[in-house]
Amino acid sequence: MRAARAFRRILPLLLVLVAWSPSWGQYELSASIEPEQGIHVEQTLAFVIQVAGDSNPNVETPRLSGLTNLRTVGTPRRRIASNWVNGKFSAKVELRYTLEPEGVGPAEIPSVELRIDGETYHTDPVRFTVAAAPAASPAPGSTSSAGSRSARNEKRVFLRAEIDSGEIWVGQTVPLSVLLYSDGPIGSAVWRSRPQLSSFWVEELKVDSEAEAYSATVGGRRYIVRPLQRKVLVPQTPGEFEIEPFALQLQIRGSGNDPFNVFSLSRGDTLVRRTEPISLTVKPLPTAGRPEEFGGAVGIFELTASLDREASAVNDAVALKATVSGVGFLLAVSPPAFEAPAGVKLFDPEVRSSSRGRDGKLVSSKSWEWILIPNTPGEIRLPPLEFHFFDPTTGRYRTLRHEFAPLTVRHSDEALDAPLAGGEIRVLQYDLAFIKPLEGPLRVREPRTGERKLFLALLVLPMAWVPLWIVLGRHRARLRRDVSLARGRKAGRHARRLLRAAAKQRTETESAAFHEQVARALMDYVADRFNRSAAGLNYETADELLTSRGLDEPLRRRFRCCLESCDFARFVPESARSEQREEILREAEAIVVELERAL
Repeated sequence: MRAARAFRRILPLLLVLVAWSPSWGQYELSASIEPEQGIHVEQTLAFVIQVAGDSNPNVETPRLSGLTNLRTVGTPRRRIASNWVNGKFSAKVELRYTLEPEGVGPAEIPSVELRIDGETYHTDPVRFTVAAAPAASPAPGSTSSAGSRSARNEKRVFLRAEIDSGEIWVGQTVPLSVLLYSDGPIGSAVWRSRPQLSSFWVEELKVDSEAEAYSATVGGRRYIVRPLQRKVLVPQTPGEFEIEPFALQLQIRGSGNDPFNVFSLSRGDTLVRRTEPISLTVKPLPTAGRPEEFGGAVGIFELTASLDREASAVNDAVALKATVSGVGFLLAVSPPAFEAPAGVKLFDPEVRSSSRGRDGKLVSSKSWEWILIPNTPGEIRLPPLEFHFFDPTTGRYRTLRHEFAPLTVRHSDEALDAPLAGGEIRVLQYDLAFIKPLEGPLRVREPRTGERKLFLALLVLPMAWVPLWIVLGRHRARLRRDVSLARGRKAGRHARRLLRAAAKQRTETESAAFHEQVARALMDYVADRFNRSAAGLNYETADELLTSRGLDEPLRRRFRCCLESCDFARFVPESARSEQREEILREAEAIVVELERAL
């Protein structure tokens, strides 16, 4: 009875607690894309997974796989928001993936397996069609991004590639600039693709993006313009060419209208921007009026020439130096036309050349130095030195001419030995020595220094180590000349050194540094092997480089899976357990060993 009375007393309190307590563990799961319609091949889109409920869900970040006609850009971003209104708690977790279409046609995001508080959930598959790029875009050279927020970013940043002229001559230099327009700060930027430009001779010009930034107005909006690359292209053959787009992946801060930004851990929106393709017409040089001695120079040039002396003696060397300089490409240009007169021996010239960028143009200089040896005395008149080039501004051939002052040649000051008279015999020295008698008894003497074994060994030693020293010296000189060979030889040691440094970090609580070091070791190995910059490598580029060397698919798949595991563990720390770090480290070391054997 007492128990029944006590139960009746606490029953109202229990009812109140049940009424006020939230129902934990009830979640709403949704998956969608932004934008939902009008997706074309030159834009990125967002795949958004939202988990909403009446408690803080522990959501593991899944990895997208099995995508059709799509590829991921960057890493997924997580946003968390919570609210408490009228005694009722609610929370929302958003996972946002940035995707890029690979081409026109059907695309699909398969069902994603999601772990929430230890339970497994699945999203519905998302299917849509990627259309061709529209005829006009909101900003020149840009690609759309996901949702209304990214639509605003569309106008905030775009990429342009510019050349001075769309119609040039064979051998004429044309500057190519890649410019980034933005109306705000830009985070990290990585090249996703750049054209090969195999039909051109390419000269890279130095550029400082921040120091050379300037302001410009496009469509009524003020932009900061940062030059990212400057190149000088020299076409080698005539024809119609198209410079493929440059593609850049970058981070940019979104607008402040998103309520999630209050609790967001994201660094900004991941965008991909592309330039428009550039059409270039290369015309052949005209045959009318072309000099026979034309050496292929196209541009605007000046000629200087001189002799190192005005008077010489017979058989004394005289240096003739000619220098051509100006705006244009001179590396493959033939020397000026010059023929030595009778009585003068002419040796092949020594050639020196240099080039540099100035005001976006290629300024070149090339010099030739001939050695002349006069054989007869007197006054020698050298023929004029002529250099022919094609002027692209006028479309005509021009000739530069230099006249030399007469060269005075005198008899040699060195007297020749007088010839001997016929039959005359000179006694130069005695060729026999008299035998001198030895006085005193014979005695055993110490061997002389030249007869000792140690001296003889030291005398023979240079004959052994000098060839070895020459071989080593040539090998070092070859490595200094061939940077690609030197980097390839050191690629394995460099990768193992980075992996040893990563092994020291595998027991630390923070796993991001460990996985970043392992991924860097693998990417640096490929960069060193193929003499590429590690900063511009991504999964696709590394796979293409390994495929070009005939590497089998299983090893390439292991290489990429190891990199993806490192990236996944860096941005999802809860998935990186200590035993997984050991496994990733062993796999990376094994991959480096296999690559050393295969490459």
